[in-house]
Amino acid sequence: MESLANEPHFISQLTRVACHEQIVDELRALLPGAVWSDDELAAIQADLRSLNFDEGLKRSMYGERVQALQFFLDPDGDEERGAMQLFWWVYGGSNTVHFLETYANPFVDCAGMPWPEKWTAIDELASDTETAFDGRDRSTSIAATMSALSAPALRIGFAAIGHAQATVYAAAVAIAVERHRLRHGQLPESLVELETDLLPAVPIDSFDGKPLQYERTDEGYRVYGTLFARPPAEVGGASGGLRDVEYRVELLSPTREPAEASSERS
Repeated sequence: MESLANEPHFISQLTRVACHEQIVDELRALLPGAVWSDDELAAIQADLRSLNFDEGLKRSMYGERVQALQFFLDPDGDEERGAMQLFWWVYGGSNTVHFLETYANPFVDCAGMPWPEKWTAIDELASDTETAFDGRDRSTSIAATMSALSAPALRIGFAAIGHAQATVYAAAVAIAVERHRLRHGQLPESLVELETDLLPAVPIDSFDGKPLQYERTDEGYRVYGTLFARPPAEVGGASGGLRDVEYRVELLSPTREPAEASSERS
């Protein structure tokens, strides 16, 4: 999946994060069911903690802007696209520059922000873009049509990437919990119990910037974002694409013998 990290296309970054989410979802079942050594879990945890989707997202927004420029201006003089270029200029008119200044460039700026400012900015920008073009005749304004169609899709895409980032970090926290269980034979009551070598710092939820939460459940435990406590109507309503972050692990057994005791018997 990391072969896609440098791809300058938004769809490539969405494919990348979807693959990573699929992997950590499979890991959810393997954590309690497989026999792990602490070194193995530590290596997986380090890989997860090193994943950062921000650079890929920013690169993809640069790429999307370049593609728009090529399509609008046809800088390479490709004759096959000459008629399409004329079509854009005739029906887009002066909206072309306006489109780049008020739509493409701000989306690039949003991609470069840290979470959760990134989500707040993209949510507001997408709403403003839709509102700005609502009053225009989209049948004669290509820029308006493209903006109106693309803004909601980009907002959902940003939300998907933010969700994947938080989910990967939640999986890293779950591994820290499993390493604690491997050492001490029981789950921690809270993340405060985890030694700093297991969890140097609690990662944040991409959407609100608050630390991810942990709690024991009847079946095992879960690591989740604070938005999980919000009513369903507030999640994904006006902010289309917003999803709760929750990484739930169901244990085969609530306790596991510490590594020392297991090695003594073998």
